[in-house]
Amino acid sequence: MMNFYMELEVQSVDVTPEKFDEVFDEIADALHECTGIENADLAGNSATLILTFSMDVSGRDEIAAFTTGLSAVRTALHSAGGSTPGWEDHFSIFRHLIEKASQAQKGNLVDA
Repeated sequence: MMNFYMELEVQSVDVTPEKFDEVFDEIADALHECTGIENADLAGNSATLILTFSMDVSGRDEIAAFTTGLSAVRTALHSAGGSTPGWEDHFSIFRHLIEKASQAQKGNLVDA
């Protein structure tokens, strides 16, 4: 297994800034309860409706690690009322980054 650092930005496409602020703590709490990830963090901007998830993830390769991280993000969003199936209709992946942990430089996102 290799260790990776992952960031994922998602933008809500159907909530008000007030609702965004209301569910932020629920999403953050749910993210911290997810298994398979470590050092999880969440930042949010209610003006742009963008959530930035960051975490350390292990996997046999980048794809496996990204899948684990994306699952944690989906779980956190779902637990706060993001619908499933069709969760991707309510949140648009804005940017993502996944790097081997030794190469990680936090904040260097790539456009999705």
